[in-house]
Amino acid sequence: MWGVRAPWERWALLCVNLQFCPFWFGNFPPPPPVPPPPIAAIAQFNVPVKVLQLWRIAAGILADAQMRVIFYTDNKQPTSSGTRPGPGTVAVADTSWVKSPDGREFRVHEDGKPKAPGEIMPARPAFPYGSQVTVYDGEQKVYEGTVQDTGRGHIRHGVLADLWIDVWYPDPATGRRNLKKQTYRVVVTAPTATGATQP
Repeated sequence: MWGVRAPWERWALLCVNLQFCPFWFGNFPPPPPVPPPPIAAIAQFNVPVKVLQLWRIAAGILADAQMRVIFYTDNKQPTSSGTRPGPGTVAVADTSWVKSPDGREFRVHEDGKPKAPGEIMPARPAFPYGSQVTVYDGEQKVYEGTVQDTGRGHIRHGVLADLWIDVWYPDPATGRRNLKKQTYRVVVTAPTATGATQP
């Protein structure tokens, strides 16, 4: 390996092979890569996103998200808003309903205090009564209605209160035919907004 090399050549080869030399202060690793800026910082300067957010606020859009959509057919009980369920009736989560760790479902006030026995407590809908609701399957509208009722399906289906709605159909067969899956894009528009269309 060494042949007849001079001592200084042998020492130089040793330094190269071992990637070390006593005349250096040490092997310095390459500098760490600069991390990319956080997503929030990018979104801050994302003009199209900001424009879309401002447009939605101006158009009165309360929600535009993938939601769990279930159907119900009961029309014997009045809705929580006092109307009679029928075509176009939409129920949203009653946010006063909560579930305890042991699985009990009960109602609480906005400050978290449980409802007293016999106390009459109005429903707290996730979206205001009268809000317009449109359910999309891709680009196709599969249901249009108005928020008139509330329920606690968000607890039973394990989703957030603002990601669940119940829509009314006259019978189970119609509901199963029109809602072939459970997750759809849902757009909720405030009652005071008029003429809002999707961009």
